[in-house]
Amino acid sequence: MFVDAVVPGADPSRVIRQRAEHGVNSDTEGGNDLFVEISALKRTNLTGLIEAVHLMSSMLDLKVPLDGRAKAVRRS
Repeated sequence: MFVDAVVPGADPSRVIRQRAEHGVNSDTEGGNDLFVEISALKRTNLTGLIEAVHLMSSMLDLKVPLDGRAKAVRRS
């Protein structure tokens, strides 16, 4: 999950706490979900977001067909 702090005065840690109330827990808190703080407006930490997507796709063994439309598929 990415947390975009484009609103002045935004508190990304508050967003993370609110998600935890709904069972979405960050990996730093013992959960399975990656949280990446970015700013799309300032273009900060976009590389971190790309790296997190790559890491999760590797961990979940997500593949896309080379011909046709992309579709995420979990292989068991």
